[in-house]
Amino acid sequence: MAGNKTRRADSAATPSGNNGFVKLTVRRSDPTAPAVFDVPGAEPMVVLDVLLAAQQHRDASLAFRFSCRAGRCGTCTVRLNGSAVLACQTPVAVSTELVVEPLGGLPVVKDLVVDMAPFHARWSEIVRLVEPGPVVTASGGTDQTLLDSSRECISCGACYAACPVAASGRAFLGPAALARAAGDYAGPAARAPASVMGSRGFTGCHSVGACSVVCPRDLDPALLIRSLRRGRRGRFT
Repeated sequence: MAGNKTRRADSAATPSGNNGFVKLTVRRSDPTAPAVFDVPGAEPMVVLDVLLAAQQHRDASLAFRFSCRAGRCGTCTVRLNGSAVLACQTPVAVSTELVVEPLGGLPVVKDLVVDMAPFHARWSEIVRLVEPGPVVTASGGTDQTLLDSSRECISCGACYAACPVAASGRAFLGPAALARAAGDYAGPAARAPASVMGSRGFTGCHSVGACSVVCPRDLDPALLIRSLRRGRRGRFT
């Protein structure tokens, strides 16, 4: 059907000062909207620059999110050539081809904008349960730096989108929430909620490791979940 064909945006009227083009393909929520763009670009640039140029010069209806542009808020996370990235931090070379899609495992609102509510509900379920108490310290050979890294998560949702268990629609808490739980509840004196265990918690993790591969902060949620599994068995409220 004609409505399902990929449409190319007009590549005329290129602004001066560019040194090339980037071929950008975007998965659009509207199958009749232009999805392939020849976008003017000048290095150095990042994926977000390409998206902004496409929106400004090719199709103003293209939808995506961004905020801090410093890699701190996680708002601009998308899939680039199949892998989750922060659009504001991922360099792009002129004369390259990009395929940009919304994060997987989450409902699409429009184009690259997804509904983060399922992720934030699970994240908040862990964060709001943290009880004031002694600082958690490593035990049983667990690296203290690893536990401390759990608080460096920017809750971008990249790990959640890459996790096949979370994407299956189960009630699994997800890598980000469980990694945070590792830092909050790994110590023997910490009081952890029962949800951290069970099929919603670390026993529901299949140890695929995709969460650690895609984390834009170079954190290791998979290793944090393994440390939580080792340190918390048999000690839940």
